[in-house]
Amino acid sequence: MEEIDPVFLGVRTVRVFCYLSAETVLAENGLIQQEIPAITLIGNQSEKFSIGEQDFYLRKLADKFLYNPAGIYKENGIKKATAERAVVLSALRNWNLAKINESCNFSRLPGLIGNFSKP
Repeated sequence: MEEIDPVFLGVRTVRVFCYLSAETVLAENGLIQQEIPAITLIGNQSEKFSIGEQDFYLRKLADKFLYNPAGIYKENGIKKATAERAVVLSALRNWNLAKINESCNFSRLPGLIGNFSKP
């Protein structure tokens, strides 16, 4: 029997709009070297869950940023953040989100950070 992709299974289990991002994307792109204990998804709610031996983190992001399509692409039926977007979202997680200016513009990411990800 063919193995089921754990990311696909996690995305389908959540049943809300979400995409692969943060540490998972950074590790896939070689931008961080540590072992990532869980697959990280970004959505409109926060939740930790497991399917079999695989752990998942669903991290909440405000709708105005979550649904902005800049830096999100689809690969094998799964929405993924580019490395640029994952860098910014990982940084935002450590900042006080109340201080983020309303004019945050994800379309500027490639120019600000460079192009080190898949299209």
